[in-house]
Amino acid sequence: MKDEGKLKDLPEPGVKRSSHYKEGSVSYFSGRRTLLEVDLVHQEIRETEPLIGADRRPVSATSDGENLRIVTQPLDGAEELLVHSFSFESPAPDEDGKHIAKLSQLMRGGTAKDAYTIWGCPQIVDT
Repeated sequence: MKDEGKLKDLPEPGVKRSSHYKEGSVSYFSGRRTLLEVDLVHQEIRETEPLIGADRRPVSATSDGENLRIVTQPLDGAEELLVHSFSFESPAPDEDGKHIAKLSQLMRGGTAKDAYTIWGCPQIVDT
């Protein structure tokens, strides 16, 4: 193997399962709260402005191939969960997000068979 690329010092991913592969490029949500597109063919990097507010931290990501949804909570760990939606083609900031049920409301006590598993976009609650 030989390193022929010019891509160095890429930001770390901000949350697992936030990657998208398309025609020689990979996009992912970074630890800087931005979406990066890394063109592997032309060795170019494009980065958006921060897509979520600095007062929130990502806790999970879901991609359907065209869109990315990031669930966030406040930096202090409070249970106020928001889901932020972005298009991989034309990402725009979504600092407000949509409120979703608190984790304690999504889980039922006791045994694992009583627990809910969150797949995809959790139910959005209008406020």
